[in-house]
Amino acid sequence: MGVFSRSWPELQRENHFLGFARQRTKSISSNTRRFSILYWGTFATTFLYFVSDQLGYTTEILHESYRYTYKYEPLRYIRLLVIFYNITVWNIALHTYICFSNIMYWEAKKFNKKLRVLKTTQTSHLLEKVENMIRLHTQLGRCTRELDRIFQVFAFLMVCTIIPSTLFTLALVLTRSSLFGLVLCIPSVCYCAYGYYGVTLTPATLHEELSKSKAILCMTESIWVPFESKLNRVAHTLLIHLDQADLGISLWGFALVTKPMILTTVSVMMTCLAFFLELKPKECPGFHANSTAMR
Repeated sequence: MGVFSRSWPELQRENHFLGFARQRTKSISSNTRRFSILYWGTFATTFLYFVSDQLGYTTEILHESYRYTYKYEPLRYIRLLVIFYNITVWNIALHTYICFSNIMYWEAKKFNKKLRVLKTTQTSHLLEKVENMIRLHTQLGRCTRELDRIFQVFAFLMVCTIIPSTLFTLALVLTRSSLFGLVLCIPSVCYCAYGYYGVTLTPATLHEELSKSKAILCMTESIWVPFESKLNRVAHTLLIHLDQADLGISLWGFALVTKPMILTTVSVMMTCLAFFLELKPKECPGFHANSTAMR
């Protein structure tokens, strides 16, 4: 965290665009609203489970033995408190992860905006501007790698848990036969969907924005034409800095969180879900008739 705290003020000082500050603030406010909705949704869901338990509807999705999880039946309400506490902590951690990733995304977007502005810069000032972009990208890369170091284990554990949770929750929803059982399952589906969105899509957009920088520099004609040897050498140095394919948030170093990875994961999840639904026990049409005849 020390590297992040040292590099961040310099990055903010160098990479300043008034237009992006408003958009970034709006994005963070949107994340905060989702956090509030999820928190109060958790409270409402806990209350819903409490009411359904009192009315005896919880057995629609849980085996009746859950009443004796803590040996004595009156202690079953501890389960609701544990669920509420765990989801709240999970929500806070996910909100922090999304906000940090979102902030770095807007910093990468501001950096690319500065690269695009280079095409309108006078030739006499280009060398100084390109050197400044090298310094700026160094700070941006340092902050991104520090962010990866902080959250890579968290992202790995979240993906490893959210995928099977989503699969089993969807399988549970698609096999409900009553409306109330379906209603009880819907909050779990929402939590899984938001968790998967937060842990994958935000860092994936960060990596995508960082990957655009090299192409933007290559398309800035004023840097390359007319040819100037000193400017060309500095520009090639900047290209080397931009050519960091592993810059982003990883899953404990195994793989970067990218949009192709999200597509692959969703495809595998849908295949597994179809397989689980095929394994659902099906009633034999003649079973009840045979049972009646035997009686």
